[in-house]
Amino acid sequence: MRSLFILLCVLSTVTAAQVPENPNKTDASGKRQGPWTILMDKNSIVTANPDSAVYYRVATYKDDKPVTTVRDYHYKTGIIQFEGTLTQDVPKVIYDGKATWYNDQGQKEFEAEMKGEQVAGAYALYAEDGTLITEYADSLNKRGRELYQQKKFTESIVFFKKASIRAKYEFGDKTAKRAAMLGNTALAYSKMDDYISAGPYSIKAVEIYRQLGETGTANYINMVAITATYWQIQKQYDKGEILFREVLAATEKLSGKASDAYLIRLMNLGICLVKGEKYAEAKPIYTEIRSRLEKPGYQDNRNFPSDYATTMLRLGTINVKLRQLAEGKKVYEELLNYITGKPGYEKIQSDLPR
Repeated sequence: MRSLFILLCVLSTVTAAQVPENPNKTDASGKRQGPWTILMDKNSIVTANPDSAVYYRVATYKDDKPVTTVRDYHYKTGIIQFEGTLTQDVPKVIYDGKATWYNDQGQKEFEAEMKGEQVAGAYALYAEDGTLITEYADSLNKRGRELYQQKKFTESIVFFKKASIRAKYEFGDKTAKRAAMLGNTALAYSKMDDYISAGPYSIKAVEIYRQLGETGTANYINMVAITATYWQIQKQYDKGEILFREVLAATEKLSGKASDAYLIRLMNLGICLVKGEKYAEAKPIYTEIRSRLEKPGYQDNRNFPSDYATTMLRLGTINVKLRQLAEGKKVYEELLNYITGKPGYEKIQSDLPR
């Protein structure tokens, strides 16, 4: 216990722009006294390292016990995450009365009368729009899946979001069921090409799957792919590349290099590398894509014309960027020979460097 309080004392010197400074004093016996600000990691465990801080707690103590409402905030944004009455917060949290949890936007998510470590009375669960969630998570998820299968993605998202919120308190924050429901939300957004909205849900799903050790499933791979696309759109290409490479390796293991799924993942990685201007790394990727497309049988695929033209255009551009001009010219000539007389010829021709 004494080592914990030594750590807490260190926190009095750790500040961030939005984190209030407090004296963080202990008495001669090591008991906390007066106002404190405490940094916590993603699991709400005390940390002295600001780089690992996800939340911070503000409370006033007497003889090491909280004597005012305890409030937790997001470290980076200052948005409230929890407030409630506690009789102690170390070594474990003991509640005594009303407690409220908030979502990442600071909207009320769960409110309950608490006693000890459990809900002891009335409770309410809220959707993002402030309405009460009264159905169980499985029921909400089922309704979302039905709408998803009808390609009513916007409508399905309403139910998937409610299901993931309900699952957090019904099954637990870090459970496979909650990860699946977060994943359903991300998938529905991705079907509308809204990866900016999908990203926060896929990121949470990936985190849960990793903590559970469930990283070899199709659900996990889909979430990593959506997250990679999210980072790519945010122009954080290094983050995207790492995840696209993980997806590619997992797809090879699950489906094999000869599968269409592997080719699609290879194309995803190639796009990210080109956007990130990593042309040397992109060249072998597009060379492999070209080789796959030119194999007998793929020309019958309805996506072949656009896939092949796009691949040749990017491969030529990569060679030019690498100052391998003769090779780039050869690729462009082969591309022009292929597309002459085909739809889109003028557009591709105008995109070629002069």
